[in-house]
Amino acid sequence: MKTEFLLGETLKKLMSTEPLDKITVKRLTEVCGINRQTFYYHYRDIFDLLTWVYLNESISGLEEAKSWREALRMFFDYISKNSKFTQNTLSSAGRQLFIEFLYNMAFTVHMSNLSRLDTRGILTSEEKKFIASFYSPSFVFVIIRWVDAGMKENTETLIDRIDTVTGPYISEAIEKFARKKAPFKHG
Repeated sequence: MKTEFLLGETLKKLMSTEPLDKITVKRLTEVCGINRQTFYYHYRDIFDLLTWVYLNESISGLEEAKSWREALRMFFDYISKNSKFTQNTLSSAGRQLFIEFLYNMAFTVHMSNLSRLDTRGILTSEEKKFIASFYSPSFVFVIIRWVDAGMKENTETLIDRIDTVTGPYISEAIEKFARKKAPFKHG
């Protein structure tokens, strides 16, 4: 296993039992079985390593999700499986890293859905990016509130609520852009 991945996985493991600010480079390297100089060869500090973790983290199968509901389940499954790591990240200086990670994952899902559903090629790349960037923050906010509240609310209930609010937003957005682009017809 590459050193970066070993350090990253060890940090995730340690953060599943304790807060980020309690983890030292000395302790992390002892658990990994590497020397401190090796750590400093790759990273400036623990926060730098956490940044690397979130830049290299992914949600397995997310890009292949066939529906928004399926993607939402993958998000919630990822967070549930990594609950303590996620909670410890959100209660640390790394909070923004997790928010950006979720945003990037949500943006990817929106872009994938937009590409799949825009079968007539109505949307430009910039329009797709605009729609994805419009919806992604609200999704992230719902997830962050759920985690901050202790992940007590049933995920299927949340998925239903998100689905109810967003509905067929992609198809509607495509049609609105199509109408806007259609030549003006004189009566």
